[in-house]
Amino acid sequence: MSDAVAHTLDGCEVQPLGEELNPEREELMVDMESLKQRGLDIINTTAYIAITGAESISVYEDVLRSIRYRLARDSARFERRFRLSCSEMNGRYTSNELTLEVNFLHSLDSLYHPSHLLASEQQFLHSSHHSGELSGHTLPNSHHSSVVPGAATVIIMVCVGFLAVMVILGVFRIRSIHHRGDGVRVGEKEGGGQWDDSALTIIVNPMETFESQMGVPTDMEGEDEDDEEGAESPGYTVVDASRIIAEI
Repeated sequence: MSDAVAHTLDGCEVQPLGEELNPEREELMVDMESLKQRGLDIINTTAYIAITGAESISVYEDVLRSIRYRLARDSARFERRFRLSCSEMNGRYTSNELTLEVNFLHSLDSLYHPSHLLASEQQFLHSSHHSGELSGHTLPNSHHSSVVPGAATVIIMVCVGFLAVMVILGVFRIRSIHHRGDGVRVGEKEGGGQWDDSALTIIVNPMETFESQMGVPTDMEGEDEDDEEGAESPGYTVVDASRIIAEI
């Protein structure tokens, strides 16, 4: 078992800091039935409230949580600070003093205005560290803080939407550039595969055409070349010997 469970307390005392409680307009209240069931005694005065009896720490935590601070309806509202201390082993050991500050956030329509007096160690520490957040002016600030995250969320959503649009436009732009590049490459390939016949000149030998029409055999090509050379010389007449033989 842990030390918190094994140890027992002799008593705890809650004391208002500053002025004593004014019995005409403020008081500390405890659940008397709960104290009787646990066999604890209580002393409740305007200077302090003391609970005595050997009991475990958890029992004292439950009892201290039941303490209520009440203020009369028409009384002036101001901050109240309370100090808690506990002891064990007949007062031989005393705990550290914990301070709780009670503020008023809003008023109720009832005769009294209760405020919980949380007396456990964790609750006292939490309240003392964050007492500045429990002032009477924190209600408008809390409303303002609830509005600010909403505006920040809208701004974040707008920025994210703008970035998404920019990314989509960039993707479309890159794809269009790729399509244009592919079209240019295809055009270059098609242009390179065509024949450039603008400067192509076909030369036909008229002698070959004449020989094919007259039926001259291919073995007479040498003689034809000689005849052509003789025809180029001035003063000579080219006579086809085959024709002469045929005439004879």
